[in-house]
Amino acid sequence: MKLSAIVAHASHIAPALKNIRIIRLMVDFRPFTGDGLPFISKSQEVKGFIIAAGHEGSGIALATITGFLVASIAGNQSQYKDLLEQLRLDRLQAV
Repeated sequence: MKLSAIVAHASHIAPALKNIRIIRLMVDFRPFTGDGLPFISKSQEVKGFIIAAGHEGSGIALATITGFLVASIAGNQSQYKDLLEQLRLDRLQAV
């Protein structure tokens, strides 16, 4: 599928996208982690940066819960604390 067709379709769904300038496109980039779980975590190094990555081929299927988890982090809520502990960005760092 051509990029112009994708942009036309996306602009039809969300008209605000007509004014977006695409400067780079990546295709088939499906990052994954060594333990198979995504990273959904607040960065300790960059204030205000929240990462949600490493879903591999499950990104679409996990989109809803990922959104809830990111919103929970952004709002400093603790209802998903136990789950988020398992998805910390620093969990795979060498000891």
